[in-house]
Amino acid sequence: MLGDSHNFGRAVRSENSLVLKSRTVFWEWLLLGGDSPLSLYFSSLNEDLHLPFTVFPRLSFELNEYPNESKCERLKVNEIAFDEYVFTDVQLGAFGSVLALCHFFGISDLHYENTVFGIDEKDGRLIFCPIDVEVVFENNILLSQALLLESDSLTNGKSGTQSLLAGLNNNQLTKVIVSYLEYSYLLGRYRKQIINYLQNELFIGKQRVRVLIRPTADYATDRDDRKFSRCENEQLDRGDIPYYFRFLESKTIYHYTSKEGIYKPCLISDRDLEPTLNHIMDYDSLEHKFDDSVFLVSALQMIKRVIDEAPFTFELVSIFRLDITKDKILMNYRGNKIGCYL
Repeated sequence: MLGDSHNFGRAVRSENSLVLKSRTVFWEWLLLGGDSPLSLYFSSLNEDLHLPFTVFPRLSFELNEYPNESKCERLKVNEIAFDEYVFTDVQLGAFGSVLALCHFFGISDLHYENTVFGIDEKDGRLIFCPIDVEVVFENNILLSQALLLESDSLTNGKSGTQSLLAGLNNNQLTKVIVSYLEYSYLLGRYRKQIINYLQNELFIGKQRVRVLIRPTADYATDRDDRKFSRCENEQLDRGDIPYYFRFLESKTIYHYTSKEGIYKPCLISDRDLEPTLNHIMDYDSLEHKFDDSVFLVSALQMIKRVIDEAPFTFELVSIFRLDITKDKILMNYRGNKIGCYL
């Protein structure tokens, strides 16, 4: 087994060159599939929108729903020696675009075990991507909420970008940040078309999305039945980590009640569910959920977390300027100014 046990003892497992998952892999296929329609659609809108797909693998998938197993080609990468590898500006830009795309899609739970960075053994391409995409369209304001950046509650190199960002110098990091902002800006220009395509061509409203009622780590600590709901305790009693999902077009949260895939709404009080329901996007207003200020705040967080030199200045004429002194950070992106004290 390659992960936690869910839904009557089912877990991710490997078989030769395949990874088998007892859930939908629609979202991984949409981003990482060699036949991804999203990749083609982005290219048709604007060639620059295709940038993150240049560092995504091109995997084969077989899509199924629980209780049947979905199949995914195993991704194998080799580590990069930062002191030997020379990153191009295009590659650094692609890294930033991946962060922006993950933020746009509200992909969460992207800690260090759910992201991959390295050289693809299959074709020698540079890879940076999420690999376990099942929590999507959440209202993440900061990249740290998706676990892509370290925060006060996520330290010790466990964020999803740690293996990448730790090896870059400040100029390279700044280029990643600028690309994150530029790609977010580009997504904003096309967001109505993108959401319309997802809803009316790919019918994402019918797709299942995992819902995290609480952090998985909460189930691994000393168990207190009074802390959890009845259906959580039922799943824990049979040796499973509780698993919940919804259909993207609805906020009703379900759990499986049999090995055959029968499901029903979860029995958790509205009070306990309120934080979760507030954190998932309303399907009917997806296109209105993306505010440029959100990306500016995340860029500022990235600067504060990963750039360790002061004073430091970086400028792209008419687009971006960054000034870091001993006591403050000032950033100007396309006339939008933001800053903070250190």
